[in-house]
Amino acid sequence: PEKDPEGFQEIRRAYEYLKDKESRNDEETIELRIPSNPLGRKMMLQIEECMDTQNYSLAIRTAEEAITYFG
Repeated sequence: PEKDPEGFQEIRRAYEYLKDKESRNDEETIELRIPSNPLGRKMMLQIEECMDTQNYSLAIRTAEEAITYFG
């Protein structure tokens, strides 16, 4: 969070979104800005790709990795 507070918050919101996927409607979409940090951007794009292909476990692992890195 100290290195990139905005990127951390974006990744944290994505993680919370994925973690709570069972309680939301399928029509909802992630509306997060792509982080400016290159690694954060890569992770966010991977999460979005995983969501598109319904690979939720990889999306969650990626979000957790991002939280560890940026946390």
